[in-house]
Amino acid sequence: AVVAAVATYTDNYYTTSISQWVANDLRIRIYAHLHRLSLAYYDGAKTGTLMSTITSDVATVQSFASSSTLGILVDILTVALMLGLMLWMDWDFTLIAVAFAPFLLMFVMRFKKAVKEVTRTVRVKQSEVVAVVQEGLGSVRAIKAFGRQDLEMARMEAASHATVEAALKARQVKSLLSPVVGLVVALCTAIVLWKGTALIVTGAMTAGALTVYLAYLTKFFKPVKDLASMTTAIAQTTVALERIQKILSADEIIR
Repeated sequence: AVVAAVATYTDNYYTTSISQWVANDLRIRIYAHLHRLSLAYYDGAKTGTLMSTITSDVATVQSFASSSTLGILVDILTVALMLGLMLWMDWDFTLIAVAFAPFLLMFVMRFKKAVKEVTRTVRVKQSEVVAVVQEGLGSVRAIKAFGRQDLEMARMEAASHATVEAALKARQVKSLLSPVVGLVVALCTAIVLWKGTALIVTGAMTAGALTVYLAYLTKFFKPVKDLASMTTAIAQTTVALERIQKILSADEIIR
């Protein structure tokens, strides 16, 4: 237990350290690139979007690097090893489990595309909130001098309500993943159990062999579920990287 605790602490420390330096490098690179851009770039760029990218999007990439990368690698290795073991035990049953994989993969890919779309919308709305705050606080003296507090509050309420609506829509889309994946896994397990029971009745398989195989099947589907649940984090990180790349690819550089 002590060795496991030390290993976990070491793993968490180095993973967090790497993710922190990744975020540090991204922030410095984005900020340095922004200072190299000409003033013409800022005529069309929104300050709130730039601030949101250098803070929220970089934080999203950092979170993914620190908490999801190692888990994805472990889950992929677990799926590969369990699949090989199940093929060795009973390739007939394993083909039933693998037969559902293309449909599950197709759904996950379409789900990822939908999550990316709603995530982009949420990021845009969040950037608008940052823009309202930045503009309002940056010109707070003029706002107070001309009595425009009510106008600023109306802008803030509109931007905040739009963000809430976008976030709720994104949550509605994300909530579809777990039930569908669970249904597919339950259906696959039921088919294997039905076929195994039929073989037990005919004497072609023992109850113990079926029990062992079902246990391995459960261990096979656990990392599959984990990988499917990470689709949301992968989609969010992809959107964050797209927004970062959009800034870094701007070529309006001062010669």
